[in-house]
Amino acid sequence: MLDSEDEDILEDGSSSISRLNAFKYAGPAASTPAAAGLSEEDLENATVIATFPLPEDPTLLPVPSNYAEAHASTESQEWDDAIMSEWRSHQENQTWEVVQKKDIPPGRKPLTVRLVYRRKIGKDGKVSKYKVRLVARGFQQREGFDFTETYSGVVKTAAYRTIFALMAALGWKCHQMDFVTAFLNGGLEEVIHMRLPPGLPCTMNGEEVFVRLLKGLYGLKQSLRVWYRALREWLLAHGWQVSQFDECVFYYKDRALLMPVYVDDINIFGKDEQAIVAFKKELLASFRLTDEGEVAYYLGMQVVHTPDGLHIHQGNHIKQMLRKYGLDIGYTRGTPLDPTKDLIEETEKTASADFKHLYLAKVGTLNYFACKTRADITSAVSIAVCF
Repeated sequence: MLDSEDEDILEDGSSSISRLNAFKYAGPAASTPAAAGLSEEDLENATVIATFPLPEDPTLLPVPSNYAEAHASTESQEWDDAIMSEWRSHQENQTWEVVQKKDIPPGRKPLTVRLVYRRKIGKDGKVSKYKVRLVARGFQQREGFDFTETYSGVVKTAAYRTIFALMAALGWKCHQMDFVTAFLNGGLEEVIHMRLPPGLPCTMNGEEVFVRLLKGLYGLKQSLRVWYRALREWLLAHGWQVSQFDECVFYYKDRALLMPVYVDDINIFGKDEQAIVAFKKELLASFRLTDEGEVAYYLGMQVVHTPDGLHIHQGNHIKQMLRKYGLDIGYTRGTPLDPTKDLIEETEKTASADFKHLYLAKVGTLNYFACKTRADITSAVSIAVCF
């Protein structure tokens, strides 16, 4: 948003440019700026307005891939705050214990980790939160030493679609909550050592220190399984049951509550809002969560409550996709695909590697929308993926 000083610059600059354009097309009678009534201030203002920087859309800025890029970016303060928030979470959760190199058994190589940066986009399409995660390089793990079993599911698309349909038909309420650093809630059985990355305190008395992990960490092959096991055990101990159709859907029969789980995101559905609120208090007594209130944004989908039910769409994501590929200023179509139009397959000679990569990225994005909310483009996308 422009402040009053910016508005004055724009106003003065706009009038100066108007006079400058008048001078440009005035012909011989106004052969000099002074003859055209232009002052030095007019020329200066015109220069200012011509070079006035347009505001950047943070959602389109590249996400840093390492600490050096984050520190050099225009959002360095936001990223630094997110790093410290992540560090505090590990300290509070006692994710690890500090060890020295001599404490690591012979033949066991410490895992390396990295900081992963992400902007969380809110329902209004703007950045709602800057998140940094300490992520282990799980590909360095050795089966039988650093992990055994790894499988853990997430709620299926068909399951949460069905639950949202029930919500619309029966007039249910739905509240949303997000576990803070969810993976840190599950205890780790395996002995895993790790070295800390740049951006976090990783030396003591001038010597590098290592840590032994006590809790699950993002990036470990077994982390999702460890977290799901911890949450499932807690829910079963508090009266919940697991759906026989989807292991990530839990229900509480006596309270008439349903809860699909997608990693660290949960939605609590029920007819009685007081029952939902009471359960939220129980959760907050045992876990760190962010209370999002009544659901409005879920897994990239906007949930709009209407008098007739629910309207679920991905308008913000679609707009971002259009801007990303330069299609935000274009023509609209009445149908997704002209039935009389034949698609021509590119040959190896005409399709460059860059073209193939871009094509697959675009089709993959469209397929994501088709599977989530845009069933009307399914036929067109199914044809496009054949090429």
